[in-house]
Amino acid sequence: MQEKPIVEDVFTPWQDSKLEERSLRAEDLLDEVSSILQERGKVYDTPEKSGLERSMEKTVALFNLRTGHNLTETQGWIFMGYLKDVRQDAAGGKHHDSAVDKICYALLEAEARFRDRMNIE
Repeated sequence: MQEKPIVEDVFTPWQDSKLEERSLRAEDLLDEVSSILQERGKVYDTPEKSGLERSMEKTVALFNLRTGHNLTETQGWIFMGYLKDVRQDAAGGKHHDSAVDKICYALLEAEARFRDRMNIE
């Protein structure tokens, strides 16, 4: 009996719909990312943060406290982007969720970089 590859487990949520039918245009992905960021902000963040998905600053602070490292918020988003790259590659490039999350993290990384730069100058 042939063993099933692990990647199928990662891809399971999308097996019911054909990947070819999903839009992979940049504009459509950006619309999807915008909706996801808004929804995650409502679910994961606090009201004083205006309901935005901005959990990385707290996450890296806890990581730094536990490990003694000095990871920045920007570096935290970069790390998460690499995690999504690995998952995307493991699925043979067919893991839509990882692609969308990677875009989210890239945008949040850019925002953090800009905010860091504005605080320096």
